[in-house]
Amino acid sequence: MASNRLTDVICRSAKYDPDGSKKLFDGGGLFLELMPTGSKKWRLKFRFNGKENRMSFGDYPLVSLAEARRSEEITARRYRSGSAPGGGSASAGYPLGEPLLHHRGRMDRE
Repeated sequence: MASNRLTDVICRSAKYDPDGSKKLFDGGGLFLELMPTGSKKWRLKFRFNGKENRMSFGDYPLVSLAEARRSEEITARRYRSGSAPGGGSASAGYPLGEPLLHHRGRMDRE
């Protein structure tokens, strides 16, 4: 495990700074994007079929660091098996069976 991975304390205390970094990286493409409105969004940056893509796992703290990491692991497994990380096709962006992350009965998507 890398020593520069995020912790819950870092995520909780992070604030948007217009002059500084607006993304906190955890590794494996997972990062917490700090928005000017004060919200914090879990995102995953990855390449599929030679194209850069981003996927959203929801807002912090509604989606915890552990849940975001679990969703990143599921996405990585799908990618290694040859499936589009978001599901059936790269253009659909929706999972085939169960969603990557359910929270309060809905799936968080952009």
